[in-house]
This record gives sequence, C-alpha cells and structure tokens, in this order.
Amino acid sequence: MFMHMIVLVNSITFFMSLALITILTHELPLKPWVPITILSAFGAFMCVVTANSPQDFMAVLSMGSFILLAALVKCLALHKVVLRLLEWARIRVKL
Repeated sequence: MFMHMIVLVNSITFFMSLALITILTHELPLKPWVPITILSAFGAFMCVVTANSPQDFMAVLSMGSFILLAALVKCLALHKVVLRLLEWARIRVKL
C-alpha cells in the first residue's frame, strides 16, 4: 500500500511539472522541441512505472493523460477564447 502511494504521489508531481513546463513555455519560439521533450519524458516515465509496478500503470496513465490534456487545452484552446473575450470586452468598453 505504501509503495502504491509513493508511485501515485510521485506521478502527480511529475505530471504537474510537465504541465507547468507546457504552460510556461507555450509562447517560446522553440515550439516543436518542447512537445517532443515532454512526450519523451512522458514515455520514459511510463516505461519506468510499467517496469516497477505494472498494477499501477492504468491509474498513472489516466491521471497523467488528464493533467497533460488540461495543460494543453489551456495553452491552445482557452488561450484563444480568452483573447476573444478580452477583445469583445475592450470593444464594449469603448462604446
């Protein structure tokens, strides 16, 4: 039980750090290299989790996928929506 908690807490920390890296670097001109690096780190981490504790694989994969998906959605889709809302508010304030 203790080992499962260590794997899950470590996984949450790892995926949150990848999500934070994604959010902080999405405006940098290194666009193709940051996702490649994050996918490589994700793949390596999942290989290690599979080798060390195969029973935790699906829990870690689903948790990590949701965290990284939320970070990517924030960087890609919500960013454009927020900009449109701010533009709309700016136009309304001028009137």
